[in-house]
Amino acid sequence: MRRRTTSAAFRKPAKAAWRVILIGALLWSVSRPALAIFISEDYYRLLGGQGTDQAGYVADILQVMRSLREASMAPQFMSVVRIPGCTGTWLGDSADGSVCYILTAAHCVERGEVGTYDGQVVLHRLSDGNWSAGVVASGGGTSYRPADVADLDDSFPPARDIAILTVPKVADLTLPDGTPVARPRLYIGTNVVGKPVTLLGYGTWGVAGVGPLVAPSPDAPEPRRSMGESIITEIFGGGALRAGYDAANGGASGKWARSGSGDSGSAWWQNQGGVWSIIAEMHGQNGVASSGASMSDHWQWIRSIFPDVLLYDYRDAPVTDFETHVFDNLLLQAAAAGSLGTGLVKVDPKGELWTVVDNALDMNELFNEGLVITRNGSTQKVSRLEGTGTLSLEDTSRLIVDMAQDGAYSGPIQGTGTLVKTGAGTFSLSGPGENFTGSADVQAGTLVVDSGFAHARVDVGHGATIAGNGVLGSLTVAGTHSPGTPGLPGTLSVSGDVTFMSGSLYDFQIDSTGAADRLVAGGAVHILGGVLQLTAGDEVILEGRRYEAITAAGGVSGTFDSFTTNLVFLIPQLQYETGAVVVSFFRNEVSAPAVFEKRNQKAAAAAVDRLPEGHPLRQVMLSSSWDELQHLFERLPGEIHASTFAVLTGSTGALPDAARDRFRLATAESPEGLGSCWSRDDPGRLDLRCVQPKRRIWTASQLTDESFAAGEAGGTGVDASSGTFLAGVEVTDHGLWMVGAAAGYSSLEFANRREAGGSGRSFHGMVYAMSTDGPARFGGGLSASLHSLAMGRRVTGKFFDERLNAAAAGSTLQAFVDASFEMGDEVVSIFPHMGLRIARTYLAEMPETRGISGLMAVSGAHLTAESRVGVRGESRVRIDDHMSLNLHAGLAYEAALVGEQTSRRLKFLDTNSAFTVYGAQVPVNTVSVEAGVTAEFDGLNLDVSYTGRNQGDEMSHTISGAINVRF
Repeated sequence: MRRRTTSAAFRKPAKAAWRVILIGALLWSVSRPALAIFISEDYYRLLGGQGTDQAGYVADILQVMRSLREASMAPQFMSVVRIPGCTGTWLGDSADGSVCYILTAAHCVERGEVGTYDGQVVLHRLSDGNWSAGVVASGGGTSYRPADVADLDDSFPPARDIAILTVPKVADLTLPDGTPVARPRLYIGTNVVGKPVTLLGYGTWGVAGVGPLVAPSPDAPEPRRSMGESIITEIFGGGALRAGYDAANGGASGKWARSGSGDSGSAWWQNQGGVWSIIAEMHGQNGVASSGASMSDHWQWIRSIFPDVLLYDYRDAPVTDFETHVFDNLLLQAAAAGSLGTGLVKVDPKGELWTVVDNALDMNELFNEGLVITRNGSTQKVSRLEGTGTLSLEDTSRLIVDMAQDGAYSGPIQGTGTLVKTGAGTFSLSGPGENFTGSADVQAGTLVVDSGFAHARVDVGHGATIAGNGVLGSLTVAGTHSPGTPGLPGTLSVSGDVTFMSGSLYDFQIDSTGAADRLVAGGAVHILGGVLQLTAGDEVILEGRRYEAITAAGGVSGTFDSFTTNLVFLIPQLQYETGAVVVSFFRNEVSAPAVFEKRNQKAAAAAVDRLPEGHPLRQVMLSSSWDELQHLFERLPGEIHASTFAVLTGSTGALPDAARDRFRLATAESPEGLGSCWSRDDPGRLDLRCVQPKRRIWTASQLTDESFAAGEAGGTGVDASSGTFLAGVEVTDHGLWMVGAAAGYSSLEFANRREAGGSGRSFHGMVYAMSTDGPARFGGGLSASLHSLAMGRRVTGKFFDERLNAAAAGSTLQAFVDASFEMGDEVVSIFPHMGLRIARTYLAEMPETRGISGLMAVSGAHLTAESRVGVRGESRVRIDDHMSLNLHAGLAYEAALVGEQTSRRLKFLDTNSAFTVYGAQVPVNTVSVEAGVTAEFDGLNLDVSYTGRNQGDEMSHTISGAINVRF
């Protein structure tokens, strides 16, 4: 036989197990052979095993395994048989009794989807302490493999390693007393994980950690057959089962056995609800677990080869991923409460399910494509009902649909019984109901009827809802009446009478097309109280418009107790007319700003209220509920326009930051390492070594990620990122003055948390100067920036969803000064410093694209003044005569003196209705830390720095770099 391997890291028990017996002695001292029913060390000792060395192990292994061999001969396992090199399971005989069908592994037979097979099928028996073996089938037969593994020879996925043999029958399988062996059942469900499993096989034996292989010959008086137990740990690899193996402590954990050489093709057994059934067929093992092909994935293929195979399904836990199939002409008859578990009962087109015992379905999901009959006098309960098959409710039977989730049934319903809807979910009926003359009792959740049930009586209890666009026979409402699909208005018709009980609710809806809910009754409508409640949808409701909520051919009697609405600015009124109830609307006196708490929302609401009568945005506001108004005015004010000032003020801060870095780098270039050209021994006297003029060209880049806090309670801040590149030239004159100029470019992106943001680019120019007077230094500069911005925001309301865009130009002018004082020695210098920055940002007029919520941002400017005080430390490390490192770090406090709050004047397009909106703040009180290193070469400096700024919960990060060339 060929040696086979597996790609799934499982070793399959070899077909030629007899070869192990012949060469076992030769391998005894040099290798550890693959073992079959392999038990754990603690279970070996539990069964009386004493051997801890080779001699002791050999002496007692046969006695230890005897009890397991005897257990493997239990009547429920007597369909397990030996085939050459492997193990098989007899499933039954052909209709004429000439052929046996044997379940085994695909790797136990030759290649091909259909092939030839020639071998003996042997069954062992134990009677009165004596063993016997009988040939059940023998001779030339046929082997079958699944098509997707038909041509595999050496490697099988565990989930597909399965085969069926048909072998000419020689004798019946019988127990020792002559009783025929019962045909086994294949378990077609998947409720196996976490449950014990029994493994059987004709492989060799072993004990983990105790000794080498010992096993009787296949033809010995006592058969090479045994069993063991484990626990199914998982389903994996497309339908394979894994049974764990604890080599040391399996007796304690329940995982005390695994398969091995010679067990391939054997059945895995589980006791499901008192019935022993086959859940899998053996593939192999990897030392810590066994694997097998699940029957739940192969029963249909097996059935296509052996149509008379016995199948079984059982549910014993509240799970939702199992299926009970009622297929072809199979009748599944529930025999006890809860017998079907709580999974899915699937009745296929030819299937038929009779439920005859109360609660036999036990909260299953019922998918009916065939026929389900609920017998007279019975009460059934399902957790879900779907499909297109026929549901027959006989006489006084009741079917309770207790749905926690939404679902629908489109099959015919007939009979005179009762359909009960419970559970919080929505249950929709769209199938024919003309032959249903019973009743529907809606006790909880929602029942949606979208077809004709013109002869059915419907009762809606407190807390439940009836909805849909169908036809009912009669209707009594103690709960909620909501025509149409939930959320969409519609018309619910009733061929007979309708009664609204005291405490009932008519949930009246209007949508964007102007359609409204209607109840159309062929009989009379009796209103004994209750509430008519308007739930406005996406409709813009106009003052004075009339809607017919109820029409009744038999007239309307009584009135609702009240009429409520979720509208804020319109008052609804009810009119009771002959055969109708009519709803109309009028404007109230509620002030628009009074509805809101936030400053920006109040200002925007006042501006909307001033819009001309008939303006679409004003109509949306008048037709909105409180929640809809809060949602609309979260985005309508356009805070991003004002916040842009804060973003531009922050991004242009890169220029004074770059100038301060130029001051720092220029003062650290003296040959002594730190300080200016002033002599340390004699303050006021220049050090002649650095009195020569110095010229530099430089480039600098800065990447910043920062956040700006909201400018008002309940507002929204802005997140921004920018990248700036500058290039400049400067001259230092005798160590007394440094004068420079620079130009550069920035890119910018920003956004708030309400789908508004923008991007831009800026061009910069800057001049700066610094003077040195002993240890004191003074510097400052001027800069100008030109901005080009593109912005967008999204506004959503009842029936509109607008994306508004705008573009504009702007500029920033700023002046800055900086002063510092040097203290320390030639190793470490400390620089207390302070500075001031004044920036004025101007933005031109910025109209948004047209829409009912489009705004015009009026041109305007924002002035900011910021102070800065801090301390910086520097230390130089000389590498050699041509290179040194300047390490620097600092701590600073920054405060906004003027203009921390940004604002901008806005008005709605083509109107004069304007308001002021407040945006994000310029950082008010900020603590910053910086650190970096400058590498100094002859005539060249390279500098890298990091700065982090913290303002309460907001944090910004800046990484900058510079190259300085001296000539």
